[in-house]
Amino acid sequence: MRSCPRCRTGHQASDWVCPACGAAPVPIQGILSFSAASDNALDKRSADQDRAIAPGGGLIVTVPQHPSLWTEVDEFSCHRRRYTRTERLQKVRVAGFEVVRCTSCFVLTLPLIMASRWRPRVGPFDRSAELRLPRLVNGGLDALQEIESWLIKSGLSLPIGGSLLMVARRPAA
Repeated sequence: MRSCPRCRTGHQASDWVCPACGAAPVPIQGILSFSAASDNALDKRSADQDRAIAPGGGLIVTVPQHPSLWTEVDEFSCHRRRYTRTERLQKVRVAGFEVVRCTSCFVLTLPLIMASRWRPRVGPFDRSAELRLPRLVNGGLDALQEIESWLIKSGLSLPIGGSLLMVARRPAA
């Protein structure tokens, strides 16, 4: 337990903001989030994280993209859902952030992702199938990701891909 600096109410140390007054115990300069959730409890936690970020602070988020690609692979990866680009941009802006950069990732491998997600399954789901790639295939996929990384670093915002990467900033007070 810790005490809120504003109202002195006790709360869990893991709370991003005080449940009684909404104050952040310590102003946070940035949050890096590799997943996003959509159920109510996790949406509240996400909103609390957003409120805890100090003016001028930032948020870097990656989320799975394209709801039509949802499969048991997402469930195994602990994703709660897949987002559309428009939906995620709106959520970040409504939370009071300015979007600095938004680009898709896994663009060059998207056709392979689509094929693997949409093909009919034969037998039960194999959790490790995607991890057992031949070295040549893995090397080829790695080379595609290196090209994509270079494109993103050079400033290109890619329109589609398996994931969405967003950098946002809370305006300074």
